[in-house]
Amino acid sequence: MDSDREYVIDNVWENKSEKLLNEIVEFWMAHGALTQEQAIERVKQVFCVGRDKSGKIAGVGTVYPQFNQQLENSFYYYRTFVAPAHRQGSLGRKLLYFTRDYLNEAFVKGISTRCIGMMVEVENEYIKKYRNEGVWPNTGFVYIGKNNRGDHVRVSYFEGARIS
Repeated sequence: MDSDREYVIDNVWENKSEKLLNEIVEFWMAHGALTQEQAIERVKQVFCVGRDKSGKIAGVGTVYPQFNQQLENSFYYYRTFVAPAHRQGSLGRKLLYFTRDYLNEAFVKGISTRCIGMMVEVENEYIKKYRNEGVWPNTGFVYIGKNNRGDHVRVSYFEGARIS
């Protein structure tokens, strides 16, 4: 696949039309990512959509706020799904950066301070094996351990975040 492929990423967090909701559900289901019930529930959490040059959805990023017992604070839990044909490029990373940067800016400006950072649980075996730095370069996500499924758990605090 072409690693220089260009994508357009749109923030749709609080602006999802019925047409877009259906398009995202169909995207997940076409790739076997989620059941219809899971897709209908998760579509509410979609933060951003990445589209290829033809305008088709190539990947999505979702967030939901959750209190983390270990870190004793609330974080946005982030998930991403990129269509198989687009996985060799940088779309997954771009969706993560886009979400992190937007939420960080909202935190810094005092617009959204409920969560003090972002949390990711890495399920992808390739990423766990080959992106195993303690701190991911360029993202600032720090490895903090594994969850009960054995997925790597990483956290990135927003600028100026304080531990309460």
